[in-house]
Amino acid sequence: MIAATVKPQHKQGPEPPGRDADSSSLGKSAKREQSKQQTNTQQCPQALLIKNLEAFGLDPAVVADTLQRQVQASCVLNESPGAKNRVLVQIQGNQVQHVGKLLLDRYQIPRKYVQGLDKAPKPGKKK
Repeated sequence: MIAATVKPQHKQGPEPPGRDADSSSLGKSAKREQSKQQTNTQQCPQALLIKNLEAFGLDPAVVADTLQRQVQASCVLNESPGAKNRVLVQIQGNQVQHVGKLLLDRYQIPRKYVQGLDKAPKPGKKK
């Protein structure tokens, strides 16, 4: 799950696509939930779920489209169970490294708000 608005301390250029211009309206009083990446084995053998993108002012459709182009895998937008007006992004395969890089580097979300990065597959031995 991704939570609450985080703006970089200094601005180096235009905002990345998918971030709302008025995302500062969430302010400091907004409840900060952790971003959670989890694999779902019920619907397909391997799928990654990303929740709470709206809390950071990110558009789930833009994030899903960006990930779909980067990892060349199927992305689906679903309603988040138990939460109104929340959308979760489901990505085919174990794409934890790609999602972590996108959220941390491109959208500049602090690591403390992103869960599940420790579940990334370890690189195998090269022969």
